[in-house]
Amino acid sequence: MSDPLTLIECWPSMGQGNHSDATKRHHEWLKSLANTIIALQKKVEEQDQTIANQKAEIDRIKGTTSSSSSHPFSYSSMVTNNSKKSDAEIFIMSKVHAELKEKSKIENNVIVSGLDEPSSSDNENIAEKDEEIVDDLLESLNVSKNKVKRFTRLRKKGGKTDQTKPDLLLIEFTDNITQTKALSNAAKLRNITNYKKVFVNPDKTPTERAGEAKLRQTRNELNDSLQHGSGRFKYGIENNKRRDRPNGQGGGVIIYVNKLLKSFEINNEKLNSMEIEHIWCKIVVGNENILVGCIYRPPNSSRDISYKINEAIRYAKLLGDKNLFNSLLIFGDFNFPNIEWSNLGGHCQTKFSQSYEFLKNLEDNFLIQAVIEPNFKNNILDLIITDDVNRIFNVNTGPSLSTSKKNNLHNSLNWEFTISNNSPSEKISNEKLNFNFKKCNFIEFSERLTSYDWDKEFKNLNIEEMYSRFIEIYNHIVDQLVPKFSTKYLFKNERPAWINKDLKSLCRKKYNLWNKLRASSNNSEIKKEYNSLCKSLKKEIKKSKSLFEFKLAKDSKKNPKLLFSYINKHMGCKDEIKSLLDHNGQVKDDKRDLVEILNDQFYSVYKKNNSPDQIKMIVPCTMNICEVSDIIFDSNLVYEELKRVDKNKSVGVDGVSPVLLNECAQSFSIPISRIFKKSFNSSELPLVWRHANITPIFKKGQRNVASNYRPISLTSITCKIMEKM
Repeated sequence: MSDPLTLIECWPSMGQGNHSDATKRHHEWLKSLANTIIALQKKVEEQDQTIANQKAEIDRIKGTTSSSSSHPFSYSSMVTNNSKKSDAEIFIMSKVHAELKEKSKIENNVIVSGLDEPSSSDNENIAEKDEEIVDDLLESLNVSKNKVKRFTRLRKKGGKTDQTKPDLLLIEFTDNITQTKALSNAAKLRNITNYKKVFVNPDKTPTERAGEAKLRQTRNELNDSLQHGSGRFKYGIENNKRRDRPNGQGGGVIIYVNKLLKSFEINNEKLNSMEIEHIWCKIVVGNENILVGCIYRPPNSSRDISYKINEAIRYAKLLGDKNLFNSLLIFGDFNFPNIEWSNLGGHCQTKFSQSYEFLKNLEDNFLIQAVIEPNFKNNILDLIITDDVNRIFNVNTGPSLSTSKKNNLHNSLNWEFTISNNSPSEKISNEKLNFNFKKCNFIEFSERLTSYDWDKEFKNLNIEEMYSRFIEIYNHIVDQLVPKFSTKYLFKNERPAWINKDLKSLCRKKYNLWNKLRASSNNSEIKKEYNSLCKSLKKEIKKSKSLFEFKLAKDSKKNPKLLFSYINKHMGCKDEIKSLLDHNGQVKDDKRDLVEILNDQFYSVYKKNNSPDQIKMIVPCTMNICEVSDIIFDSNLVYEELKRVDKNKSVGVDGVSPVLLNECAQSFSIPISRIFKKSFNSSELPLVWRHANITPIFKKGQRNVASNYRPISLTSITCKIMEKM
């Protein structure tokens, strides 16, 4: 049968003859209808073509980004690209911007379901009674009502479909910290009779709600296709690694990996035991291979199950020690309520119990547990375990991912995992020139310093001008006599310190034998020699490493920096502050913002209180006036103090090296004694002595809270010498 539109389009004209007016009108109406439908059809085809072109452009952008870089396609890379944006890129950016804007509007909101509402019969007092209901809920959540910006009931258009079900309640808090606190304390509602059917969840954007609805639909479709006894999906997400319970329906463990990341399930005999619920996978990011494991230990498990879990963790750490993986990340529900966790580690009072053996296993393998806040009632059952604490930060406890009739669920955990700052072959760009003070010609340096007439150089100068002149001369001599080395390019894969000449020779011999073995088609004699050399090389490496570490431990008693330097070189990530919360509870990760937050915190701690009530009056004990002569700053006494300076100390703000002060003490004693006397007599200090380099050191608690850091000041060494004298 032909297309009706084509038939109407080719409808013949009426021609000559007697036709009624109705017939003419019907004929013209059909013609106009056909033309309208054809025009609409062409417009739809044009729109389909436009959508197809935009999809092709999006695929092209993703393909170009993934082929030009090892990192996946990201919104940030598209924004920072200065080239002209295509229609598809503009469309993506507008959608992302709208979603972020919507997200920022609701970031302090929570949605409360199941909370009773006032009866509609008393319309006058509905608002007051609703406010009383909200106040009681906030009190149960341990949240101040002063932190509530507004609250409202979300009424459905067209009225309720279920009169027995109360409307949802939206509560907007003043800051994100209060919202997180309310969500964390929502688990306590299950212990209150009136709130057993009340659930508190974060507010979501329409896009997030649509995404979750799609995931639930996919989950239901996948669950319907499973037979009885198979594991059930929590959500349907691609690229998942799952391990179902062998017996019964439900349960099991699963790791969801973003499909933009490369991931492979570990099919190892020791990490693939079906007797315990665990799953392991390798995630590849750049040049890093990260071993990720998810473990579930049921409550009241037998000692045999706990032993096999400890064995799996021990073997996973062994794979990392063999350099098969760059880092280890283990998480899951371990159900050890008897362990008390803190920043210093875990503590178990009952020795030789399963909890104690698990804790001992972590300590023996140098593994660290990062969760310190309760996530089920008052217990820490869900753990995050890693071999490098600097990789884990912003560990937060949130609301449960789902709901149940008993409301007896664990809180969710979310954290950030840092990828190594530099890959093994990556270069660190740094334009700074460093001075190697230990290789300086100290004799020539002393002669140059002694050649100056310091009384003439310091004549008619105040203390600030004197010290500035001293530093100027010091820097001039340092530039000429102290060797420099550039750190513009440093490689992370530098040769280990325990490699000596004998090991280098054996390595070269091994490489040559290996080439001979390949060229000789596995000659038996060469193969025997090669295997023997491999054994001896392995033995020599162990011996050399042991001797080096023994010497390091011995020398570190005098200079602890040697030990810390050796440890830091083997750290995958530097110990640095990634983000902090400001006074409004907002997360800041910009370097300038971090400095300002820490500066405000340290200032508030050391801020002077000028209140007269705080000043203590000193009662004089004698009327005699004690006088101190500036003879204490004689050049001979200054020389003795300079010889006691520890050469391993760091350079201060003024750049004066403790190595030079110690090795050239005789030459430095004259100008420094003049400066000390002038400062003492004038009761003034050089400005640079009042400056310091501040390093924040983490104490305990959450790493993104500024009050959990204490400042360490690095001041001028010459100032410390004067204080000591």
